[in-house]
Amino acid sequence: MKNILFVVDEQKYGGVSKVLINILNNIDYVDKQIDVLVLHNSGQAFKNKLPKCVNIIYGTKFFNIIDKPLKEIIKSKNILDLINKIKLILYMKTGLILKKLKKERRKILKKEYSTEIAFKDGFTVLFTAVGKSKNKISWLHTDYEIYDCTKNYRKIFTKVYKKYINKIVSITKEVENQFNKIYNCQEKSQVIENLIDNNEILKLSEKENPYDKNKINFVCVGRTVKVKGYDRLLKQILKLKENGILNDEIFNIVGDGEEYKNLQEYVEKVGLNNNVKLLGYKENPYPYIKYADMLLLVSYYEGLGLVLYEALCLKVPCFATKISEIDKTLNNGEYGMIVENSEQGIYNGLEKIIKDKKILYDLKDNANKYMYTKKYDILKEINAILV
Repeated sequence: MKNILFVVDEQKYGGVSKVLINILNNIDYVDKQIDVLVLHNSGQAFKNKLPKCVNIIYGTKFFNIIDKPLKEIIKSKNILDLINKIKLILYMKTGLILKKLKKERRKILKKEYSTEIAFKDGFTVLFTAVGKSKNKISWLHTDYEIYDCTKNYRKIFTKVYKKYINKIVSITKEVENQFNKIYNCQEKSQVIENLIDNNEILKLSEKENPYDKNKINFVCVGRTVKVKGYDRLLKQILKLKENGILNDEIFNIVGDGEEYKNLQEYVEKVGLNNNVKLLGYKENPYPYIKYADMLLLVSYYEGLGLVLYEALCLKVPCFATKISEIDKTLNNGEYGMIVENSEQGIYNGLEKIIKDKKILYDLKDNANKYMYTKKYDILKEINAILV
């Protein structure tokens, strides 16, 4: 029996959590015991979503401030968090973090693993590096040209990637290329695309239509955080309204996060209540995708827009800013509209669709022909590295 450990920093609802859920619900368990270590227990994405044979383990208090920005801690005036954050930064800058992580591991983990996977860019790689496993994998989800979460601690991450990590999995070729421009680990690199559980998506989408059928409904699905670009989307919706282009189209946003309150206040302040619906977190977002006329992804950056594939599995066309691999995902615009990654790009694209509904209907026809055929090839690649 192989003991295998996946390490994540948290379990908030988002692309990384969904991909891990898809993997753990589809891999072969014949000779495997899987544990998932959540370093700090925030979020509930894994609740009732993983097979019963998967053990979930939680980290110590040391990990509680990993993802809290220093500015946010200073603003909160939490002295204990501030002291712990400064300690963490010093550990990272001096390289003593590896010694500290060995001590924390002994408090958390009670067995050895044949394979350990750091399933989130950044800190989880350091935790995995100090384990005794002979097969240590770093799983990359981020385009490092746009967002490099390791840049402030280049020395320690260079050491870890060169000396301790055996394999580096990237979700796209672009993610792999941008990472290797920094760390030059081509000999360890492999691309494995995100696994989509299309059968589960179809099953979960079989609910009643949550929208007014007489209106055009756009939908965004994802955490309400800065990187998703919802703030700039709302500005362009307001501009469309002020220019007399917007009619009774509805823009639905499914998700919650630190920006939710700010978005809600903006909608009320500028009078967009009739055209924008902030629906909050939905445990099952798939009916909201299935019955939408178009899915919108307006992110500043993404490693791979997982929600785009989910929408296409439900035969829903997509509108997306130009992010990594977007041409491949939407087949050069066959399954959706690709716009420049800017406020003006978003505005121009929405204006075209609202003014000329034929564009939307043609994209719907194209999306209706989409077939997801990669699942079993991807599963084969994943099972091959879990040794």
